[in-house]
Amino acid sequence: LEDLRAILKDNSLANNQNLLSTIDSDAKKSNQRIHDLHNDINMKTRRLKELDLLLNQEKERCKEVETKLKIVLELRERDTHLHIRQFGQID
Repeated sequence: LEDLRAILKDNSLANNQNLLSTIDSDAKKSNQRIHDLHNDINMKTRRLKELDLLLNQEKERCKEVETKLKIVLELRERDTHLHIRQFGQID
């Protein structure tokens, strides 16, 4: 009976050690996965900031083009009015 108890005790200790080893391994894998996810988030955050900067630059360029187009349109309208006046004076 004592031998049986000793065998069970040894077997139980071995199982506990295997279980602890498995838990430790799983915890290490989880920590690595979390670390990888944090790195991925940081990389994507940097990329979003870059894209946001590019978007803002493009918005500024669009505003500049819009301003230039408005000026060109205004100048053409003035030119058209001058031509209309000149034609009116010729008639």
